[in-house]
Amino acid sequence: MSIIYKTLEVLKAKPENAELLDLLKAHDHTSYIHSLSVAGMAELMYPVFAFKGIKNSTEIIEGALLHDVGKLFVSAEILKKEGKLTPLEKCFIKEHPRCGGILLHDRSEIVKNIVHFHHERLDGSGYPYGLKAEQIPDYCRYITAIDIMDALLSRRSYKEPLSLYQIKGELEKMRSENNLDMFYFDKIYEFLTTGILLPAKEVCAC
Repeated sequence: MSIIYKTLEVLKAKPENAELLDLLKAHDHTSYIHSLSVAGMAELMYPVFAFKGIKNSTEIIEGALLHDVGKLFVSAEILKKEGKLTPLEKCFIKEHPRCGGILLHDRSEIVKNIVHFHHERLDGSGYPYGLKAEQIPDYCRYITAIDIMDALLSRRSYKEPLSLYQIKGELEKMRSENNLDMFYFDKIYEFLTTGILLPAKEVCAC
């Protein structure tokens, strides 16, 4: 079975999702490819984790697919800029989770939470709401980890993709900053380097 089987299923079930992604593709192709990549990884690794109150992966995948649709409200020039962003441009970028959440106001709480909260940090330094650890659902932390890991692995207008060796160094920096849930990062990195998906409950039992 393809790892994106459920992702395609989610797209077929709600044509409006495909329409939004088509708009994102036309607006910023990089964000479009990134959204598909995040959803595919979210689907692949979902069986590893047991998220409280979530019975299947559908809403997680939908949230992953749509997590960056708020970038439709950010100028393509800003999204594709190769140089350093100005403070004002950064402000526009930091509003995309809020814009996406408002756009998807009629979706499930899980989907909206992923879209709203995927840039929040455990110490309250994230955006746009400045939430802290206990306020950020575990499934949002999961998508945050995938979001960041895919960005590190990808070529962007302002950077080249990192190797797995370089990413290991980035993970250590993140660990020292203590504002991300490294459990999810470690599991993703473990899979990328070994190809093994070990259920979290087995990891915890070790």
